[in-house]
Amino acid sequence: VFKGYDQMTEFEQRTFINQAFKYTRLKKTTEHVNAKKVTDYAMQVYDYAFNSKYVSTLVDEFDEDLGGGFVCGNMYPLIGRGGTMKSIVIQNYFYDCAVKKLDSMYFNQEMSINEYFKRQCLIALEIDFIRQVKDGLIKKEDVGNIIREMEEVTGGYCHISNKTDLTPSEIGDIIKRKEDEIGRKIFISGVDSLSGMKMIGSDEVATVVHNTKYLKEEAKKLDTAMLVVAHTRNDCPITARDTSPYTRAGSKTIDNCDGYMCLSKVIDRENSYFDTSPPDIRYLPGVVYMRFVNKRESGNTIDKVLQVNDSLRLFPLSDEPQSYN
Repeated sequence: VFKGYDQMTEFEQRTFINQAFKYTRLKKTTEHVNAKKVTDYAMQVYDYAFNSKYVSTLVDEFDEDLGGGFVCGNMYPLIGRGGTMKSIVIQNYFYDCAVKKLDSMYFNQEMSINEYFKRQCLIALEIDFIRQVKDGLIKKEDVGNIIREMEEVTGGYCHISNKTDLTPSEIGDIIKRKEDEIGRKIFISGVDSLSGMKMIGSDEVATVVHNTKYLKEEAKKLDTAMLVVAHTRNDCPITARDTSPYTRAGSKTIDNCDGYMCLSKVIDRENSYFDTSPPDIRYLPGVVYMRFVNKRESGNTIDKVLQVNDSLRLFPLSDEPQSYN
């Protein structure tokens, strides 16, 4: 206290501090927050609705519930044990996009390029490329024709990256660079799988939580439908219809997504032996039970059974899913 001046009361000190804080807070807020009326976004939303395209799930019931298909800007995990055809399902989505002249980007972090090309050739041309090469039915001079035939069918709309240990931002950068290179938009991206992305320390759970959160951000930023393969823990029953509780990162994976697909197998009851010890359980080949949960749009849960034929093409079955339980 200066000599000759009265000391401030406690009330005056509190008032002074509160006023200073209020002034500083308001000044900072008005400098950094640009608040608008909701109607100011009307033209932006119109442009989005007019120009946006949906990516089909290949299941009419799923597409209808989503308002047309996978929504660009959203992220959808495919959750299931090994052998539930998660990768084949995504590759069918990409083939369908190519036929419709929509670009896709597949981040192949687990599968050999030999297997990937074999599958794409089988889906597009119904040719088992590797088998026919081994059997002498495809010779070196025939490869050029195979390439041209695949380009005619897929139009060069399927793109692939084989780099592993990627971060979400690196995945976003690759998508953006490809868009700049081809001068077109990547409508759907597939990360196969979350386990192949860059590890944070040695904590797989923390890694999956981090990667799903920021892949979602990349999907929003790039306006691409982001599909990710999410593996389950080994204690997940192969016939569990709801696989979401068994994701390796638990509920956080579900928290970070806009919808998800649970994939499981279907028991072949005619060829299984339930009375043996242990039971000899067989599963219907090429059949996948798919449960789609639409978190963002309707909140609905829809079940469907799909068949993969010898050419790895995916077709929904008309049977009631409950008949396969």
